[in-house]
Amino acid sequence: MKRPLLVISSLLLTVQFAAAFASARPSPKVAIRSIPQRHPREMFAAAKSWCLYYGGAKPNAVERLGAHDIVVIDAHALGDEARDIIAGLRAKGCVVIGYLSCFEVASWHRYLDRVNPKWIVKVNGENWVPWGENNAASLGIPEWRKLLVELVKSEVLDYGCDGVFMDTIADLDSGKLPEDQRAIELDGLDKLLAEFRAAYPNIVLIGNWTLQQTLPVVAPYVDAVCWEGFRANRFDPSDPETLKWMQNIVSKLAAESERHPFRVLSLWCDEKPTDDSPALRQRMFEISKEYGYLPYCCEKSYGHDLP
Repeated sequence: MKRPLLVISSLLLTVQFAAAFASARPSPKVAIRSIPQRHPREMFAAAKSWCLYYGGAKPNAVERLGAHDIVVIDAHALGDEARDIIAGLRAKGCVVIGYLSCFEVASWHRYLDRVNPKWIVKVNGENWVPWGENNAASLGIPEWRKLLVELVKSEVLDYGCDGVFMDTIADLDSGKLPEDQRAIELDGLDKLLAEFRAAYPNIVLIGNWTLQQTLPVVAPYVDAVCWEGFRANRFDPSDPETLKWMQNIVSKLAAESERHPFRVLSLWCDEKPTDDSPALRQRMFEISKEYGYLPYCCEKSYGHDLP
């Protein structure tokens, strides 16, 4: 129904007066809650404990894993609950690091169809197999490195992780890799890490078992090097050759971390626990603390049970 023009005019004047009066009143101060920014690399540097778990989702995953400051997981292994679990861990203040194979290509990788067969490393005309049935894609190929930069986002960061646990790049230290090919891969590794840092400057990068020729390459870029297979009995004087090798790695890590500060995570999976295991684990922790490393030990496998 149409309203008389006079009524409409009166309403307009009332609205205009109210608006003018409201604008003349001082605005009340509204308390705005600031959301603290997350600084994963700083949090990582200050962390006092860590764990690694490659198993599937379990009802008490957030509670058990969340007891550690740093949590390394395989987002794919966690399945459909991965994002919720990772969000829960972050809410507890954990730095969550996601697994990514950066050299080996396995049949179970869901991005396998994006890997060009021409990228596979060949030795004596045959596909090189660094472990199991896995092939290796050459880091000297820019297209593979470009894909890896994309995979950091799709396979790790998009799940909510704070950084990348870069696995299988230690294959570059293998004695079975010809020296000319190793030189290509080490140069490619340096380029890859520079590309990771350019694309994702604020994420945590961990190099797994990068202890020999890979060490000086990764050192300028990573937040930590993980020393997998850090067994206490390898420091036993009764085996002088192994002890010398271990002490040599300790010295290399110390020298490189002086030039490029990074942390060392020590890791041991006690695959076949015995009556001696508790004492060996305790000794592993003691040696780690002696060198300033951050230790973690698990039983049977990395996915057998929650920490």
